[in-house]
Formats: sequence, structure tokens, C-alpha cells
Amino acid sequence: MRTLSQFLLIFSLIIILFSCSEKIVSFNASKYVDPQIGSVHGRWFFYTPAAVPFGMAKLAPHTNAYGSQGSWGPCGYDNRHSSIEGFGHFHEFQVGGLVFMPTVGKLQTIPGTLENPDGGYRSRFDKESEHAEPGYYSVFLKDYGIKAEITATECVGFHRYTFPETKQAHLLIDIGHRQGESSGVTDAFAKVVNGNEVEGYIETYPEYAKFCDPDKKVKMYFVAKLSKQPLGTGAFVDTIQTSGVTETKRCSKQYY
Repeated sequence: MRTLSQFLLIFSLIIILFSCSEKIVSFNASKYVDPQIGSVHGRWFFYTPAAVPFGMAKLAPHTNAYGSQGSWGPCGYDNRHSSIEGFGHFHEFQVGGLVFMPTVGKLQTIPGTLENPDGGYRSRFDKESEHAEPGYYSVFLKDYGIKAEITATECVGFHRYTFPETKQAHLLIDIGHRQGESSGVTDAFAKVVNGNEVEGYIETYPEYAKFCDPDKKVKMYFVAKLSKQPLGTGAFVDTIQTSGVTETKRCSKQYY
């Protein structure tokens, strides 16, 4: 009887402990986040879907960042636009630069405009193909048949471009133009190393620094590692292309 009583007592305690334990309900707040909210007529650093909180690499598509005034006006990405000119890597207050753009077909080295996408390498896209969530962005570039995806960790940004079958695939890297709030590029450098890596830096002189901290500039260093070794490389200054080079320096320079 005593053994049975002890068993019943222990069993009752177990039932009480289980019934009193707090039920843990998982909650994923990020699924309620819509990065597109506030993406119309916004500041340069407002829209960075491919980023993590307090991360150094903050990636985003660009619709109107190229050659912007470089101050505090709206630029970078606007949800009303229907063409993309590239995918930028740095988006901070008065900081911007390092833009990638995948293309196919004839090599073009100026982006064109929102009004005339065919005037350059920018590509149209449908809103239905665009997806943004915290930490990830993807879109289908209609003019090239390329799926573009970007994401990031705290320190590293990842770009994935899925090309159609083609003999003319290009990846443009712009290091020499104003991007968003970056203001003017005062120096830039890029070179190919190890066959499939591009390393360099971009130096800019932001508008705020000119009157808040004169002569102080922003220098961004980068290393981009490609998943495949390019068949050929070159540099360009706007429409002027130089094929076969593996290094480029000074401002207003780009690489492909």
C-alpha cells in the first residue's frame, strides 16, 4: 500500500508540474514586416531589404541612384519605378558606392534613364516578379532574362545572378559615379586578383562633410569574390570601353 501511495503521489506531482508549466508559443515578428512600406520618395538609406540590423553591408536595388545630387533628397529606390539600374552594396547616411549590374547581349556601359531604359544597361521588371522580405530581395530582370537575388550577413553581402543560356554574359561593377547620397567620387581603384576576385576602394566627399567636417572624406574598401572566373575583363569610363585590362584607377572609372 505504501509503495502504491508513493507512486500515486509522484504521479500526481508530475501531472501538477506539467499542467502548471508555461506553454511557449514561437513568434516570428519579421514575417509581418513589409520592406516596401515607405519605399516611395524616400531617403537613400531608407530602403535596404537585403540587410540585417546594424549590419555593415546593406544591399538594395537602385532605380534612381546613378549620378544623383548626393545630398539629402529622395533617391536610390522608388517603388513607383519600373526599371533597375543596378544593385548597390553600401547604403548609409552620406555613404554610397559599389554597384553591380548583370547583363547579356551587347555590352553597354551607361545605365540609360527611367524614361528611356533602352538608352543603356538598365532593365525593366514587373512588380509581380519582385520579392522583398527582411534580409532578402529578388527580382526578374525582363530585358535580360536574369533572376537577381541579394542578401547579407553583418559584414558580407551576397549577390546571386541566374543567367539564361548565352555567349554574352556581363557583370558591370561601377566604382566611379555618384550613388545616392555619396556625392562626388574623388578617387577609385579596382583590380583582378586570384583570377576570380576584384578588390579595390572608393573614396567620396559627401555634401555634409564639406561644411560639417571639411576635407574629411569617406573611403570604402571592398573585395568581391566571383563564383566563376571571367573569360575576359575590361574597364570603362561612361561609353569609352577598354578591353583586356585587369586594373583601373582614378575617378569616373568602372570595371567589367
